[in-house]
Amino acid sequence: MTGKTINELPEITDITSDAAFVVELSGTTYQIKTSNIASGLAKGSFYSTETQTITGTTEEPYLMYTEVTDISQGIFVVDNTKFTVESGGTYNLIFSAQMDKSAYGSPSLISIWIRINGEDIEWSAGEVITPPTVVGARVILGWNYLYNLNAGDYMELVWYSNNAAT
Repeated sequence: MTGKTINELPEITDITSDAAFVVELSGTTYQIKTSNIASGLAKGSFYSTETQTITGTTEEPYLMYTEVTDISQGIFVVDNTKFTVESGGTYNLIFSAQMDKSAYGSPSLISIWIRINGEDIEWSAGEVITPPTVVGARVILGWNYLYNLNAGDYMELVWYSNNAAT
C-alpha cells in the first residue's frame, strides 16, 4: 500500500481481543495490543473474599491482598498484592475496605497508604480510629490515589493497626 495517504488505507471495523498491530516510528517497529487500545482505558476490578488479619506484631505493616479478578484490561495483579500496569499513563487506584475489631479494648488506629514499585509514597496515608469498647465495630474505608505510572510499574495498598484485634 505504498504511496497511499492514511485516509486511503482500509479501515478495520471489527477488532478481536487478541489482535495486535505493527507500527513503525522513527525507524523502530512496535507492536500495539488491542487490550491497550480497544476501549481507550485500562481498568481492573479485583477483590478478596478472605478476612485479612494481623498475623505478626502491631509494629509491622501488612499488604492488602486480592485473590479474585473480576475485570482485567491493561492491569493485572502479581503475587496477589501488586496492581501492575501494562502501559504508561495516569492511573486512579480506588479501593474500599471494611475494617473491624474482634475484641474489647483500646481504640484501634488504622492507617492505609500506597506503595509504588516497593517504595512507600509520602503523604499518601489516611487514618481512622475504631470505637474502643465495641466488638465487631465496622468501619468502611475508601478513597482513591491518582499517580502517573510507567509500563510495568505496580501499586500496592499497605495497612497498619496498633491493635492486634483489628
